Amino acid sequence: MDIGVLTVPLGGQSREEAFSYLTEIGVGAVELGCGGYPGEDHLPREEFLGNADVQAELRDLIDEHPRP
Repeated sequence: MDIGVLTVPLGGQSREEAFSYLTEIGVGAVELGCGGYPGEDHLPREEFLGNADVQAELRDLIDEHPRP
């Protein structure tokens, strides 16, 4: 079973810092806040919608932090 975390409480950290920390403590799944009430610190939707380059960069960053 994977432990999942919503990254919003880590909004003061970059995506990379948040992913590194969560991987280190054994988290196997993340949900990125993408607007609305919790904010969009780790996934600003306007930047990502329709932008294949930034979407690919996010996939690469996720791949750098494999499940524990």
